[in-house]
Amino acid sequence: MMIERLVRMRAAVPSVARQIRGAMPSWLKSYYRLALLKYNRRRNRSRTAAEVFSSIYADNTWGGGRGEFCSGSGSTAEQAALYAEAMLAFMQREGVSSVVDLGCGDFEVGSRLVGQGASYAGVDVVPSLIARNTERFATDGVSFVCADITTDDLPEGELCLVRQVLQHLSNEEIGRILTRLEKYHYVIISEHYPPEGLRVVPNVDKVHGPDTRIVDGSAVYLTEAPFSRTVAETILSVDVLTPIKYPGERIVSFLLVN
Repeated sequence: MMIERLVRMRAAVPSVARQIRGAMPSWLKSYYRLALLKYNRRRNRSRTAAEVFSSIYADNTWGGGRGEFCSGSGSTAEQAALYAEAMLAFMQREGVSSVVDLGCGDFEVGSRLVGQGASYAGVDVVPSLIARNTERFATDGVSFVCADITTDDLPEGELCLVRQVLQHLSNEEIGRILTRLEKYHYVIISEHYPPEGLRVVPNVDKVHGPDTRIVDGSAVYLTEAPFSRTVAETILSVDVLTPIKYPGERIVSFLLVN
């Protein structure tokens, strides 16, 4: 009951909750983090993706200062630069003229893909985020669309990028997205994985939210059931700068066979 009350206090009086957490022994902090995860997953079952991800940005769950939009450590300058370099090389290799970025987030990564001759359309489910991106970054070749990628119409394009998005969604939502991706000539998906050699259970299901399956000893493995898709090639594999649970976690980007 104490942990449950502290979890609720975290939203109501965050400064007091931080002070209490700071005084906890390490074992109790671990118990608190697990209780918080379970509490948020129960809460998110009754909320839409737009509601959940809007609150993530409003509450700076993934970082940033108050009033800022931040898509998390996976979008930091170093990670973004490595990813952009690999994607631009692929685009040049295949002569790609149009890119659709599903879950474009704060545009920290996407901004590095524009200006190279290909049009760019960023898609996200958070209205305030898309409004901000449009106001600051939209040009003749750069546009932003507010849409739920599991249900709404998606922009046309040659190359579709889905960078660390599926890991935040349920298996049912992932399945719906994979079907919708078949309209694109190229699809490159990036996901966060436990270190190689670790014993994992692929595709443990979860409700949509800020957390990933890493905390469950799992991840999104599209080659495994219930998805059973084929990967054509690995485009990029890099170390995670701030592991969630295990040293040696990696972000892998791969070309999906459609």
